[in-house]
Amino acid sequence: MPIEHIGVDAGPEGIRLVRVEAGFGTAVFRVYETHALVAVPEHEHDEPAEEEEAPEPGDEELEASEESEDEEEAPEPEGPAPWTRLEESIQATLAELAESGTFETQFTATAMHTGLLTTRLMSFPFTNRKKLDLVLEPEFESLTPFEAEDYLFDHTTVQSGEAGARLQAYALPHEAMARFITGCENGRFDPRIITVTGAALSALPLAVQASAPADAADQAEEESDAPPTAEEAWYQRESTPVAADTEDEKEQKLTGARALLEANDCTALLYLGEAETVLVILRRGSPWLLHASQHALEQIRADEGVARALGSELHRQLLGFEANHGVRPDQLWALGAGAANDSLLKTLAAATSLACEPGKLDPESVGEEAAKTLEQHPEAALALGLAYLSARARQ
Repeated sequence: MPIEHIGVDAGPEGIRLVRVEAGFGTAVFRVYETHALVAVPEHEHDEPAEEEEAPEPGDEELEASEESEDEEEAPEPEGPAPWTRLEESIQATLAELAESGTFETQFTATAMHTGLLTTRLMSFPFTNRKKLDLVLEPEFESLTPFEAEDYLFDHTTVQSGEAGARLQAYALPHEAMARFITGCENGRFDPRIITVTGAALSALPLAVQASAPADAADQAEEESDAPPTAEEAWYQRESTPVAADTEDEKEQKLTGARALLEANDCTALLYLGEAETVLVILRRGSPWLLHASQHALEQIRADEGVARALGSELHRQLLGFEANHGVRPDQLWALGAGAANDSLLKTLAAATSLACEPGKLDPESVGEEAAKTLEQHPEAALALGLAYLSARARQ
């Protein structure tokens, strides 16, 4: 039986909610909302001082002298740290949302990203989950100037294969997360799971590990094979053709995908395995790809390895799309570009055509070429990256 989750992503730009229906090996978007942070009252030390009585004539110079001495001796009170004020705004917003009944779900996963978050892209020569859990924190600690026991760790798999695993790891101080949890509880919001994410992956809960309700647990015991954990189900990728979605399911996916693309979070769709939805939108010639392109460019700027890994994952999913629908990825790119009157999509189509002609472009050099042209022509870098996927699909 499906379990409904609310993903809460809290950050400086506001509170973003993702309503997800998680089943056996599936996770489907249902609603996506954004709420601005509510203003919090000023602290006492931020309040202006009360007006003093006007000084008597002749005493102005004396009072000015005394005030200057006081200013030299008395240190100015320190205001609250920016991230503390951010937490207070987040807590107040969560309390307001709790009053509105937004969190009437069985389980909730929350994510918080602040300036205190530390991220690292890490590679290991193996993919075993238990081994990764054992070595991740010590390895992370060796790369950073802090003690591991003071931080809350989380990670997501960027790429996994015969060569090993590539992970995006995150660390957030326990102190900051503890205050966040307290704020949730004060707002009568009960977070069952707490995760940390980076800005690039903050549109969805990364690790939904809540247990199933009693009736679902009883049903699971009757199954011969143990069901995967929620985290395993969340990241599960289908490598074989699956049944086509119903019209309602397609519309649900499109609604969630459009909101994600408008929020410049195309990467989140890839991690959800929603490459088909991206392609459907592209196939219709919709302008949402332009929003997604900006986020893709940010990923390339941040780390070319991340861009390559995401490209590899999307390419693998594109092959599954071809098996299900009988349409080659390069045909979809060209179709989407031809349906839109936009220079970026036309550039994409031209680069795709070039990439699909044997001998005209070396697929392995596309990433390097994209990096070289990124600063001068960002749209060309995006086109080259997508052309790279099409060229790989033709090999």
